[in-house]
Amino acid sequence: MVNTPHKRIGANAIITLTPLADLGLPARFAAVDRAYTDQAADHFARPARALGYQLVLDYKQDQRGIQGSAHGALLIDGALACPLIPDRLATATSSLDDAAIRTPSDELNALIAARQPYLLHHKQGPNAHQAIRLQCPAAGTSPSVTCPRFERLHHRQGGRAAAVDLTDARQRAAHPSAKPRILPRPATSAPTSSPRSAASRPSPCTPTTSATWTSSARTCPT
Repeated sequence: MVNTPHKRIGANAIITLTPLADLGLPARFAAVDRAYTDQAADHFARPARALGYQLVLDYKQDQRGIQGSAHGALLIDGALACPLIPDRLATATSSLDDAAIRTPSDELNALIAARQPYLLHHKQGPNAHQAIRLQCPAAGTSPSVTCPRFERLHHRQGGRAAAVDLTDARQRAAHPSAKPRILPRPATSAPTSSPRSAASRPSPCTPTTSATWTSSARTCPT
């Protein structure tokens, strides 16, 4: 497509992607550079996801780490996580330069992998409105963390202890004591104001076990 450079970047990308569906080509992942990351959601992210694409975005140095929050969950590098995720995991990529991200150290890879149990689980969707349902990592039949607050709010009762075959790796991994345990954060003094202080620590999880977010937005609605 021929057009003025740096003009209508998102709109032109959607014009290019739209006919591909008519050709029967599958819509999977759309990897884009930072020019598209910075586009308004209505110009690129929402229409691209409405076409069935999952976006692979490249973040700038000041966009990495904690990016915001929605309904109490933290948005960390494009993924929603429990607000009580340990600080060292939530901020593992904060302010790292491009070299550190593109050639991550073993320590950084380990910190990023350790975020996985705290991420919200995909429960359902997307529906006709491109909305998905996510749930707390302590909820569901295969929770990835144990959370005393969740159990208290949902009145879970402890049952008889189940026998575990310690020679079976799957049984050991499924046992609650093998999962990260979420603990309340200690009280701290009020933080000094900064551009990111409002998004750094929202309130803990709400009593609901799931919430709905629109998958077509680059960042979640507040």
